[in-house]
Amino acid sequence: MIIKEGTWDAGRVFQALGRIGYDPVSAILDIVDNSVSAGATCVAINVNQESSEQSEGQRGRPRAILKSFIIADNGCGMDEEDIANALTLGSSSQQYHEHTLSKFGMGLKTAASSLGKRLEIISRSENNLDKVFKAVLDQDSIVEAGKYVYELTNPTQEDLIELDACTQGNSGTVIRVTKLLHDSLPRTAEIIEGLKSRAGIIYYYYLTGNAEGSEPLSLKIDDDYITPIDPLFVDEIDNEEADLDENTWDGLSPKWITKPQRIQIDTTGTRFAEVAITQLPHPPSVGRTDSISMSQKGCRDHYLIEARNYGFYIYRNWRLISWADSLDFVTRDQDLYAFRGRLLINSDADDVLNIVKCHRLFRPKINKVKRRFFVEIP
Repeated sequence: MIIKEGTWDAGRVFQALGRIGYDPVSAILDIVDNSVSAGATCVAINVNQESSEQSEGQRGRPRAILKSFIIADNGCGMDEEDIANALTLGSSSQQYHEHTLSKFGMGLKTAASSLGKRLEIISRSENNLDKVFKAVLDQDSIVEAGKYVYELTNPTQEDLIELDACTQGNSGTVIRVTKLLHDSLPRTAEIIEGLKSRAGIIYYYYLTGNAEGSEPLSLKIDDDYITPIDPLFVDEIDNEEADLDENTWDGLSPKWITKPQRIQIDTTGTRFAEVAITQLPHPPSVGRTDSISMSQKGCRDHYLIEARNYGFYIYRNWRLISWADSLDFVTRDQDLYAFRGRLLINSDADDVLNIVKCHRLFRPKINKVKRRFFVEIP
């Protein structure tokens, strides 16, 4: 048998990494995952713009175009060895702690490549607060060199200012993505709106301080603090009341369908997930009553009741990884728009729980209730 080492084109690989289907909001929040895994209690996302130069004779105000995405945190930071691992394609799993959000060591490189062609890392490690490291990964340099290379360089004054704005001289990291892929990016306002509308749900457990092994997270997007949002709205449920009864429920308040309970997800009885299901208010019922100060539209807005938001929210290690998943049994029906479920798993479930096969874990029974549905876990 003859074993030969295969070849690869680093420039082409990075072009491919940036085109695997990331939307910019998901890409930015995947970079935030690294900050959360680093134990950050403060993360700031900035979407920066600059005015484009006008051609001769062009009228009106200069058009604002995206310049960079910057994610800064006060986590444990990185030294030269840590940065080398972070920039490795398929970085070592030994660097990840028990509750890490990472899995295969591809997130930072893939996410950044989908946004722009230049990734900069500026970091001060908690093990050496006297030195700031900077690394630059530039796809044009990779193409020119014909191999996977990055540059270690000295941080600029701008780098230090951005780092200290979040860290106050302590450990932390700034990730900057430039040379943006403008042709594949939506409008700036759309990106910012998407970040603000999704981050509160994705990092709900971290923002509330309920993620195991972590301190409460403060997350800012362009100087606006993000409020945690529980898609199941369990804080509005009176746990002293009985669970949903289709014969008596008036549709005006959230109800438990299935209170949080553990379910076994493997054949050995060693791995479990937590499942919870709620029924949110029924907007037409809310709109027909004078007993509460909320209109039908106000109900839909407050509880995020719309087509793209109903189904199961799947959290892995306290971070949302699947938004409103049907799990192949929640039908696409507007009568289910107020249905919410949550599946909470840990990384020890990775080998046995494939999200696309989650529906095999339990067979729900779906009942129609006065044009409203609920699910019972047998």
